[in-house]
Amino acid sequence: ACKKMSKKMSSLCLVLLCVCVHIYLTKGINEIINSEIIKHNGLDRKYTIKIPPTCESIGSGCALIFLIHEEKMNPSFEFNIPYFIVVVPDGYEDSWNGGECCGSAAELKINDIDFIRTLYSKILIDFDGVIDPRLTFIVGHSNGGFFTSKLLQDPPKFITAAAFIAGHTFQIETITKKHSLPVAIYWSKADKKINFNGCCIEEPESCHLGISNQSPSCSERIGVEKIVEKWIEINECDGLEKITKNNEYFCQRGVNCKNGEVINCEFSFLSHSKTADWVFNDQTEFSIHQFFKSTACSFDEKFCSEKNKIIKANASSKSKTPSKSPAKSKSPSKSKTSTSSKTVLPSLTSSLTSSKTSSETPTETSSETPSETPSKTSSETPSETSS
Repeated sequence: ACKKMSKKMSSLCLVLLCVCVHIYLTKGINEIINSEIIKHNGLDRKYTIKIPPTCESIGSGCALIFLIHEEKMNPSFEFNIPYFIVVVPDGYEDSWNGGECCGSAAELKINDIDFIRTLYSKILIDFDGVIDPRLTFIVGHSNGGFFTSKLLQDPPKFITAAAFIAGHTFQIETITKKHSLPVAIYWSKADKKINFNGCCIEEPESCHLGISNQSPSCSERIGVEKIVEKWIEINECDGLEKITKNNEYFCQRGVNCKNGEVINCEFSFLSHSKTADWVFNDQTEFSIHQFFKSTACSFDEKFCSEKNKIIKANASSKSKTPSKSPAKSKSPSKSKTSTSSKTVLPSLTSSLTSSKTSSETPTETSSETPSETPSKTSSETPSETSS
């Protein structure tokens, strides 16, 4: 086709063709995307796993993140960060059992908590020595957010931090300090599907998919404000401080939190689905990407931004500064003191299992954490619920 054009247009055509070929080939080289099936409680459960090129060798020390989709929709958002392996499991008939919400999974009381545990154990085996077991994150949107918060109520003991987008259980009394961990909560005041101010049983139309039928009474209405206050209490923060504000949204952060960071961003005009689009925008300062990278940074410096590296270095140098002696030595002799110190991370397992389990994967018991699951150094436990 390029030959039939003028010389100038032909050259342009060839350039565009080369660019397209380069993008196609580069995509194949830069990432591996596999769709797999795991057998759980007699059901074939599907999931997709995306491996960046930085996570293709033993000793990579990669983080793992679960993306839990909303009901009837697989996530359209992207999570592309070096050293993050992304897992997108499919809910039962495209839904998750989040207690209050939603679809077939909630109606049939599908044990999605044990499904995630079982899947996590399988992935650790498949990527033995590649994944750092201290760095496992989860984010749920809508029905996925309800499920994520339910997961935290029955802690799987391997989640490092959790994020909720327009979805979180309204039964917040079920979450206690033993479930503390870094959390980020994103919600829009214009959300027409899951009310920012909460759902209640006397107003069945205030939230879709029958969520109101499982919600507290209107006199005890639990909205986003009370959900955030609960996490401030659980993570033992000294209140909240606003960190940014404009006409479209504002974000706030917990002050001096002892048990994990709390981030909350509230939007003025975004719809239910557009909230997720904003959160997964890699350029925003308070996006999911930045929240999880910042949390991972406290474990491994390769996840740190330049700003975080400076903060860590300053904190480290302060802790190493020797206290001044009240008495001065009269000796003129000079001594050199080395102040450099390098943090050594625990080494990961040294072998990568080549065999992959598929539909032969045995079913797990619903209430026990699989024995393969390593214990984390952090005490944080997450739970996901979708809406």
